[in-house]
Amino acid sequence: MRPAMMTRDAQLWIVSAAGNEKSAYFQRKVQEARARLEMGIGGGCYIGYSAPDDADPGDPATWRACMPALGITVSEETVATDYQDMEISEFRRAYLCQWPDVAKPGWGVIGQDAWGAAATEAS
Repeated sequence: MRPAMMTRDAQLWIVSAAGNEKSAYFQRKVQEARARLEMGIGGGCYIGYSAPDDADPGDPATWRACMPALGITVSEETVATDYQDMEISEFRRAYLCQWPDVAKPGWGVIGQDAWGAAATEAS
């Protein structure tokens, strides 16, 4: 995109929710932007609408903190229904913009529910 952006006031926007384990390009862009902000380096714009890693994914206050359209073009009822119907890791990725290491930490191969169901007194 660089040659096409040599005009005055050119902008390149990269827009997405958090990706999955294969989304290395976008995750790298997010990490670089956050690092630039922390170091006080200008020359770009980063807008992140993600919930803190420790936020309660079922709390409407969490949704309001990271969904600017909530209550305007998206109803709280729609989000609540999706929260109830979706896998929690996918809800956290798609709605709270949380990466897989936060959305489903350590349960990528064997699901937490399957692991818990297999537990016995002896184990």
